[in-house]
Amino acid sequence: MVSFRTRIAEKGVRLMLRSEPRTAQDAVLRFRRALNRLHVPTIPVRGVREFSREVAGVSCLVLEPKNPVNTLLYAHGGGFVAGHPGIYRNMGLRLAKRLNARVILPDYRKAPEHPFPAGPDDVLSVYRSLLSSGQDPKHLLVGGDSAGGAMALSTLIGARDEGLVQPAGCVVLSPSTDQSSYGGTHESNASSDPMLSPQLIERLQESYVPDASQRTHPRASPVLADWTGCAPLIVVVSRSECLYGHSLRLAAKAREAGVSVTFHEEDDRMHVWPVFVPFLPESVLTLNWLGDAMAAMLERAREQSADAAVV
Repeated sequence: MVSFRTRIAEKGVRLMLRSEPRTAQDAVLRFRRALNRLHVPTIPVRGVREFSREVAGVSCLVLEPKNPVNTLLYAHGGGFVAGHPGIYRNMGLRLAKRLNARVILPDYRKAPEHPFPAGPDDVLSVYRSLLSSGQDPKHLLVGGDSAGGAMALSTLIGARDEGLVQPAGCVVLSPSTDQSSYGGTHESNASSDPMLSPQLIERLQESYVPDASQRTHPRASPVLADWTGCAPLIVVVSRSECLYGHSLRLAAKAREAGVSVTFHEEDDRMHVWPVFVPFLPESVLTLNWLGDAMAAMLERAREQSADAAVV
């Protein structure tokens, strides 16, 4: 059963974002009109402060409880072309409190002015800077949703390839994992997804990776990467959304490489629904589950580190 508030929200999202653009420029304009000027009311969380900070040359929004133990580096969504960290205050504040974590939201460069690999490079630069400044990786999580999920996954791959230590884990919500794919659940879920359409996804892919030969690059399309040696994953997705297939394929590919994957799927949820916390009851329930799963992921990383030290 879907709540009345969620049904109303889905109708609003469909009007704001869903389209079948003829060109990549049309898709960019649509997303930017909807997201770049969007200011979501912030419901404060006691004991968590907010400030801006530049990390590795990237402007970041930081949400921080008193004496944080953990850090969450989280890349926002927006189709690779739009969005800003401020939209994520409500979710970030609640995760900061639940995880006793400093939540860092980078305002990475956007396409088409800054196509692949500019955005992933920005997020990887922030990750690299955190490690070089003494961040303990067993107290560090990486995350993101939709396009930001692609950035988070790309960070794991880039870090692994550079020989950097992996974080305790990575959480992705409805991630975009393949910029070369068409059809599949893009088509089969086209009528049930109130936010994305097959045409819109394709136009955004063109904006993000205009050079078609680069769309199979492992950091552009993480599902095509070798996942050997990467951190554990938490994947959250709706069975009703166009990008459902992206998550299914990611989970299968990562598991084949020996990566631990916690896969959480729900019915009749819109794309990246946990971001709408605390306004939608379904968002609250899923974010509560997600906070517990992330806390357990951090605990496992600490236990494994302690076991390794004993050996």
